[in-house]
Amino acid sequence: MSQRTEAKAERVTERIIAADIGATKTLIGIFEGPPGSPQEVVAERLENAAHPDFGDLLSDFLQRHGAADVDAACIAFPGPVDDGRAQGTNIAWAVDRRDLAAQLGTARVQVVNDLVAAARGMLLLPETAFMALNPGADAAASGNAAVLSVGTGLGQAILHWDEDRFRPIACEGSHADFAAQSEQEIALLRYMQARHGTHVSWERVVSGPGLVDIHAFLRDGAADGPGAPVAAAGGDDPAAAISAAALQGGDPLCRAAVTLFCRLMGAEAGNLALKCLAVGGVYIGGGIPPQILPALQDGAFLSGFREKGRFRGLMSRIPVRVALEPRAGLLGAARIATGLPTA
Repeated sequence: MSQRTEAKAERVTERIIAADIGATKTLIGIFEGPPGSPQEVVAERLENAAHPDFGDLLSDFLQRHGAADVDAACIAFPGPVDDGRAQGTNIAWAVDRRDLAAQLGTARVQVVNDLVAAARGMLLLPETAFMALNPGADAAASGNAAVLSVGTGLGQAILHWDEDRFRPIACEGSHADFAAQSEQEIALLRYMQARHGTHVSWERVVSGPGLVDIHAFLRDGAADGPGAPVAAAGGDDPAAAISAAALQGGDPLCRAAVTLFCRLMGAEAGNLALKCLAVGGVYIGGGIPPQILPALQDGAFLSGFREKGRFRGLMSRIPVRVALEPRAGLLGAARIATGLPTA
């Protein structure tokens, strides 16, 4: 046994690296504590554009914080994971568990879909970290749950209830076909097909870029002619500019865009809830929902969520919670890492 291995064996605490990779930024941290109870030591949100790949970002982070003798790591990655390898959907990076294990000097490394980590993290948050959206829902019901994360992309995951605990299941349902439900939504589908091709996914519509496209769709089809391109004034984040203009109340076109966006978000949240019978609740995460809470509470979201024909009664009983804590994915990754086997 090497001196390093002996030192690890004598520890009463673990040192863990956890990372939640997004399309533009990565939240990465060091956690320490007894097995099963990692506590955050340091965490940073870093710009992806400053690094050619995740390995470079990880090296930079470790050098600055002097993290040595890592016991375990979990990397939450925005894309499907196959045998520890993943290629990003909305990011050019790719990761491989084996490369990361060699870089960190430990075999206890796991790469998981980012929504698997987020789903795990949702279960760790206190009730005060959520805003409830569905009044009258049965908060005490047990059963499967669902998670949506709305930001640069649209992430989805399922929390399967196996009678004594939740088990996260990866899901790429956001890339399923967008289903238009009204004349306006049919027109939006055609507009999006002209921009993006025949296949229009839910992620194309319910995401930051989707909100920008919805705003452009409404602007270009306005009866009194095209309005001012509010999105263009948003710099690097036009979706945030549209949201801010909508909530401030000064731009009716932005308000209309955000209202339609919320209805569509509710519709897809309801679709996922039906597909996995999420009577245990639906968790809404990501960067956008906390920024537009007043709009989510105005009724458009719940209208989209509940209007499922003969299942409206069931949908009215399903709890819906918006996560106000942006670190659910990081916390979930840390908890997954500490549970990795030691042999």
